Amino acid sequence: MILQCKNCLKRFTVKDSDIPSRGRTVQCGNCSTQWLQFPIQSAVTTDNLNIEKKSSKISPSIAADNLKVEDDSSEDLSKDEFMASDGKNYKFLGSQWAEMLPSGKFGRLARKNISKELNKLAGRKQVKKNKTVQKSNQSVNQYQEKQDNGMGIFSFLMVSVISVAGMILLLDTFKHQLISLFPNLDNYLVYIFETLNNIYIIIKDLFNNYK
Repeated sequence: MILQCKNCLKRFTVKDSDIPSRGRTVQCGNCSTQWLQFPIQSAVTTDNLNIEKKSSKISPSIAADNLKVEDDSSEDLSKDEFMASDGKNYKFLGSQWAEMLPSGKFGRLARKNISKELNKLAGRKQVKKNKTVQKSNQSVNQYQEKQDNGMGIFSFLMVSVISVAGMILLLDTFKHQLISLFPNLDNYLVYIFETLNNIYIIIKDLFNNYK
């Protein structure tokens, strides 16, 4: 047994047979302090009994917790591991399905059709991908609508200008034949040409001023 001096706290090793049940006076070899020492086997045994009782009380709860953990892990495995139509076992790795090899390691990633099949079996839905696809489709549609609107206005202006210019040239070409029907046509054409010439001069002056 191990004895400890109450004065200097130094420890000594003594045989159990040297301390009788009625006790024995011992002396510290360091500070010469004497005291009556009794066997400490009974105290040790009682402590051991208390520890065993506590461990017996704690062990059922720990066992129950272990059972719960094992049940949860089995549930997770059952949710994450499936056999596909190709006869291979696959496990979900957070974002993709991977083939489970007999050695316990992971093989190739599952193909798209196998992934869809496994997602249906596991009840998983690819929400994020669908959202990103929808957002990209919406942005593409909005861009196409803006392009269509822009091209529509630009094409309308171009068609209008070309149509007006074509009408003026057509009237100017056949003005001699149309004067009998519209006597003032010549004056109108002169007025239109003068207006177009003035607009051209104004635009030209604006460009020259900004240079």
